[in-house]
Amino acid sequence: MSISKISRSLIVAIFVVLVSFLGIIDIIYIRNNSDLPGPGGLVKFGYAMLVIILTSLYTYVREKLSKLKLERRISTLYKYTYIVLIMLATTSFKIYNVMNQYPKKTLLLYFVLSYLIGFFSQRIIFNICKSEVLSVFGMFVAFTLPNVVDDRIINLNSKFITLLVLVSIYVIQTLIDELKQLNIRNKKYIKQALALGVCIGCSCLVGVSYLVWIAVALLSLFITSNLDSTSLNLSNRPNSTIKRKKNNYFIYKIERIKISKLIISIIIVSIMSVAIYTGGKIVLHSLVERQNAVSTNITNDLLIGIHSSPSINFNTLKETSYSLVGLSTKFYMLCIIYILIMEVLALILKRKYDTKSTVIKMVFIGIFALMTVYKLNVLYYQPLLTLLLVIICIINTTNIYYNREERIKMIEA
Repeated sequence: MSISKISRSLIVAIFVVLVSFLGIIDIIYIRNNSDLPGPGGLVKFGYAMLVIILTSLYTYVREKLSKLKLERRISTLYKYTYIVLIMLATTSFKIYNVMNQYPKKTLLLYFVLSYLIGFFSQRIIFNICKSEVLSVFGMFVAFTLPNVVDDRIINLNSKFITLLVLVSIYVIQTLIDELKQLNIRNKKYIKQALALGVCIGCSCLVGVSYLVWIAVALLSLFITSNLDSTSLNLSNRPNSTIKRKKNNYFIYKIERIKISKLIISIIIVSIMSVAIYTGGKIVLHSLVERQNAVSTNITNDLLIGIHSSPSINFNTLKETSYSLVGLSTKFYMLCIIYILIMEVLALILKRKYDTKSTVIKMVFIGIFALMTVYKLNVLYYQPLLTLLLVIICIINTTNIYYNREERIKMIEA
């Protein structure tokens, strides 16, 4: 078995252990608390039915549009109009009672962030499973997930964190797709690495520690395989000195050295993210000092930061787990049970773990470890972790349903 397969299996095993632990904590929490917080069972059932109905309506609209044989851009316009209307309705309903707390600019920003979170959730799922229905289902789940608190600052900050991490995951997926195309001479991967560096730098500004991304970068060296490489091309340089005949053999040997595009990408991402983080921190602090409307409403509490020293012990782990699962016990229990069933089926059916789904599980582990070690406020990261669990549920389903190597359906609908 190759190093990449072993590494992916170990990461999935750690994820399964973590999810199982959260499930055990969830059971203990339910047993110890007879009066559980949050909406009742009927409301949660209605929420589930709403997501299914919205997805079914989207499928119906898509089929009707395909039969009308409209132009592609017109058909796309109709579909996105439906999606935007759903986003506006669900988001307005979630913050209806506290909408007066949001100034107009901040409220517009809230709607934009909600749409982008749903959009990138859809793109992440579609990149792996290639199913429009499942990806749209994930989008509507992102739109309709209820806010666990009514605090404006917490909700905005959590949306910034969720969006930037999701965008980073999506850019990582596109970068992996590009690097898996062997012998490609274009420089597209450099542009993607620059974009990823911007996303990671911004995510570090709003409360995602660089340690999470360092761990993802280092582990990506082990979980990836069959990626493209590049080499120096000295012979094309207009330098008469290196073109001399006596240097031809030396130039040939240099040009034969293969450099992994993944390592180049990691270096570019590191440099760009440090530059964005450093520059962004200066800009944000200057905005806070000015205390104008924008800085007061948006950036004044944007920098969560890590103000406590690291602490690793079982009590801290248990407290973080209690804080997370206590926000929606039955929902997490449902997701955890489903994930564990899918992982067991994947093991029985000998399904292979692909790189991109493993990265998502790595990010989940990293964010949870960050909260635990530095005792961060769970409310800022709960929307992200919840959405990652939903995405993992969907991609685990496709891992069972599809042959990951041949992209062929194993079960006929």
